[in-house]
Amino acid sequence: MAEVGPQQGPLFVIRSDIDALSIEEQADVSFRSEHPGIMHACGHDFYSAAALGTAIILKQQEAQLSGRVRILF
Repeated sequence: MAEVGPQQGPLFVIRSDIDALSIEEQADVSFRSEHPGIMHACGHDFYSAAALGTAIILKQQEAQLSGRVRILF
């Protein structure tokens, strides 16, 4: 969890799923899952990257926020 912005004002929450699925990885690629029977197959890596990118941008603009943003991973 990370938080950006002042303590007063409204609270907004951004949630990002980072769990894996119980699917056997079939692709022979360098970023292949190292755990047999488990892989990231439905965009969780993107969700995590999008939430992290959002947190970075919000942190850069923190002085302009009227409330707190909580980012949950």
